[in-house]
Order: sequence, then C-alpha cells, then structure tokens
Amino acid sequence: MEATQTFLASHIVAFEKETMLLFKPSKAFYETVGINKKRFWQLVRGVKKPLTEETENLSKCLKVPLSQLMNVNDSKTFLSGRRSIESSTNENQ
Repeated sequence: MEATQTFLASHIVAFEKETMLLFKPSKAFYETVGINKKRFWQLVRGVKKPLTEETENLSKCLKVPLSQLMNVNDSKTFLSGRRSIESSTNENQ
C-alpha cells in the first residue's frame, strides 16, 4: 500500500530534488510562518490540520498559491495533496 504524502511533504521533496539541498528550516523561517517547529512537522506529516492563518503564511513564505494548500470545499486537499475521486464526482453532479 502506497503512503499518501501531504502537499507540504511533496513540496519539500520537490525543493530538495530541484536544488540538491536538504530542506532544513531556520528559526527565522518558523518565525516568518508563525508556526513552531513541532507543529510545522505535524502539518508536513498530516498529523494536524492547519489553521487558516497558518495556511496563508505558508502560502506566502513558500510562494505557493493558496488554492494548492487549502481548498475551501475540501479540507482534505491540504492533507492528502490530491482530491478524492468521490469528492470530485460529487461536485460534478
């Protein structure tokens, strides 16, 4: 069974592949996004759901469109990194 990766986790992996650098956030990063280290990694792993303010701050800091981090109609988008087939089917009806 394939593990589902959060959008944040896949963004970090893409950054590391593109830059050949390890993503290691600094204290300034955590202060800028307003999320402490423990909570940030809980969000990356999908253990916790982000607050609206956290999502907005991450969007600005990571230069990722807010719509990719959180979809108002589907709160699971942030956690799963993709929408489920059922939710897409229900919207089309």
